Amino acid sequence: MYYHSFYKKGEDNMEACVRCHRRLIALVPKDLEPRRQLDLWRPGGVALAYPHLGLENEVFAQLDALREAIAGQWSVYDHFSYTLAYQNQYRELEQWDRQVEEGQAFVEWASTLPTNDPRLFMEPLSLEEDTEGPEKEKVGEWVRCWTLCYLLKEIARAQRLGGMEMAGTFAALEKALVRHEAHCLEVERQTEEPRRTAAAWRTTSLPATRAVPESASKSVQRILIAVVFPAPFRPSKE
Repeated sequence: MYYHSFYKKGEDNMEACVRCHRRLIALVPKDLEPRRQLDLWRPGGVALAYPHLGLENEVFAQLDALREAIAGQWSVYDHFSYTLAYQNQYRELEQWDRQVEEGQAFVEWASTLPTNDPRLFMEPLSLEEDTEGPEKEKVGEWVRCWTLCYLLKEIARAQRLGGMEMAGTFAALEKALVRHEAHCLEVERQTEEPRRTAAAWRTTSLPATRAVPESASKSVQRILIAVVFPAPFRPSKE
């Protein structure tokens, strides 16, 4: 909705965007699981029309209500979606310091999650019932690295536009990229290990039997002969 209103030439559809989004919200049952309701704010650009009409507080109120209902039991991707929607309001208002503040809160939270924290492996929920398994980009260490890199990039952009110091953000981004690379290498190693094991089994279970030298593989022709040995005794007197 936002992209349609922003790029359509000669006509401003911000009010239509907000009206359509409000209509969508009204169609969702109020007792639906809060994590599923968070899907109303995905992608992050869906609510970008609100601040252009002075309605950013309406967005903040609804997001804060969902956060309170979820009570910290959300996936990394859920928290990322919430943060991005919040950040985007400040971005459109050009309140760069507030955008940086929201992003840094997520970065600190996601960076310190233990590797075995269940929130790393929680599947994000959608408005519709899920029928397929989780996408790898939205669970595990992969989603941690991806969301960190994305929001650090947004923080750096806001700091540049706001004339703020960016060295710390670049250092954090470099750390996140190194972490992401290490994770990718580990996944590759785990993927290759079964292949190496299978190859080793074929080598040891079906060894080569080539004879060296080549003549060793040939058999000499056999000829049956009869040998008459002399009598072991002296000649007979007959």
